[in-house]
Amino acid sequence: MRKLLKTLYVLSPDFHLAYSNENVLILKKDKLIDQFPLLSLESIVSFSNVSPTVPLMAACARQNIPLSFLSVYGTFLCRICYSERGNVLLRREQYRLADDEAVCQKYAAAVLKAKFHNSHAVLSRASRDTHSLITKARLAGACEKIRSFEKNLSEKSSVDSLRGLEGAASSEYFKHIDSLITQQKNDFPFDARTTRPPKNRLNALLSFGYTLLARECEAALETVGLDACVGFLHKDYVGRKSLSLDLMEELRAPLADRFAVTLINQNVITPAHFMPVEENGIYLNEEGKRIFIDRWEKKKLEVLTHPILNEKIPWGLIPFAQAVLLAKSIRGETTEYTGFHWR
Repeated sequence: MRKLLKTLYVLSPDFHLAYSNENVLILKKDKLIDQFPLLSLESIVSFSNVSPTVPLMAACARQNIPLSFLSVYGTFLCRICYSERGNVLLRREQYRLADDEAVCQKYAAAVLKAKFHNSHAVLSRASRDTHSLITKARLAGACEKIRSFEKNLSEKSSVDSLRGLEGAASSEYFKHIDSLITQQKNDFPFDARTTRPPKNRLNALLSFGYTLLARECEAALETVGLDACVGFLHKDYVGRKSLSLDLMEELRAPLADRFAVTLINQNVITPAHFMPVEENGIYLNEEGKRIFIDRWEKKKLEVLTHPILNEKIPWGLIPFAQAVLLAKSIRGETTEYTGFHWR
């Protein structure tokens, strides 16, 4: 298993990046603020108008360290990757399989089976933890519906029908995600999932977490040699990392959603960490993003036992582990792909 390295996040619009003596330099008006060994980094993510110098980009190219650029609100803009990883035979096989509707249906069903299982597991744990009989009954009903969606996966005859089932299951899941919130409930109301822009604070947290998770899924897939743009569940669109979105579906509930709710329940994130923007949207402010990212990086170091590999690995390597299993399946080294089922 690979080593989990650090990601450098740049939040302030006043900083810019340079390179010297194998180090990434953080500068403000040509004054050195901090520096980090380049070889200790897995990627660099900028939430500002940072302009990296050409020597830094060249050094990142030599080390295959990607640079990602996001808006100050966390919207993904672009990602600069360098050499292709893996071999052309794996990608050619991926493209062939992605053109086969029956194969796409098989992989999409495996992804959704894991997603439904994990959504059920998150709501089921909340049901066990609550003392409210009314909430227990609501969550029990939601869990039963999601289980029924999981059982219906084998009855669907196309990828489009699987997408419809996924939409129904997600709608049912998000109807009850507010039951996970035990603190600051009045400050974090939630009645529906909204994006572009997120309409309330919990949606803002979820969107920010999904953005970080999507980038890590993309990096994991490219590390093992797969094309992150060619998926099985999500349709191909110009600029869309469809396979990254496929992989992310398995991890939304147990990783990103539970993480966001934990920040609220532990009073780590409060209303003071958000800012309203145009079009009635709301986003994390700079301090909120800094806190979120700090806790996110610590979360990635927490160890769990992978249900398929039966190895203890940190959360941060789960996307990579699933990418490895997916690549093995595409190469024909395993009979089928099994998604991540959180215990």
